[in-house]
Amino acid sequence: MKKIRIINTDNTKCFTVGKEYNVIGEKDISDDGYKCEVVIVIDDEGDEFHICNQQEATYEVIK
Repeated sequence: MKKIRIINTDNTKCFTVGKEYNVIGEKDISDDGYKCEVVIVIDDEGDEFHICNQQEATYEVIK
């Protein structure tokens, strides 16, 4: 399973810098000319989060 590590966040409570998350899906969304590359991740407690264009969090792929 692909994993990401959070490098930086927009100060939301959803993500922790340095923490690893399992990627459970990826998709592209286009709406009125706005393109969003969404990465869907799950944490170790089973909570699901969406990261759009790395706006909520900057990450690196580690696996």
